[in-house]
Amino acid sequence: MHNKSIVVAISLICSIGGWFLWNIILSATYNPASPIYHVRDALFATFGRNALWWLTLILIISSAVVLELGIGSLRAAFSTTDVDIFQELEKDPAIKRRFEEASAVELQAGWNRGVEGSSAEIERDTEEQKREGEVRDLLRNRPDTLEEGRSEPVRRSTDTHELLSRKFGRAE
Repeated sequence: MHNKSIVVAISLICSIGGWFLWNIILSATYNPASPIYHVRDALFATFGRNALWWLTLILIISSAVVLELGIGSLRAAFSTTDVDIFQELEKDPAIKRRFEEASAVELQAGWNRGVEGSSAEIERDTEEQKREGEVRDLLRNRPDTLEEGRSEPVRRSTDTHELLSRKFGRAE
């Protein structure tokens, strides 16, 4: 998940808490006369009191989390996608502001539907040209990678096609 919210926290607590609640309900209500399954009071009296069982549970959950984080990190490091790049670009306040301005123009196009040659359309074209120039300047002045604190010198380019070709192949 890129964005973590209160909904994610609530669903996590509900799913883990639901598992514990289910085991408590089974432990309290299961038929004690069952010859095969010895579930009655198991969470409180038998395996629930065993520290090795809890350690095993914690290790299993931790290994799943570490595996998921590791795979996600390797994928982001060696096989970046457009989504990864834009998520990183959105962390820069200047670029994020430009993205928001660009999307506001697109949203306003629906408000002025059917009005051709209006002053809003002319103003939008002027704003787009200005914004494209600002984005071009931002792209020219950014480092090759999105990492901060690099020790080697940063190579800068003024060619827009070269900037776009770095990650996405040849730009036409």
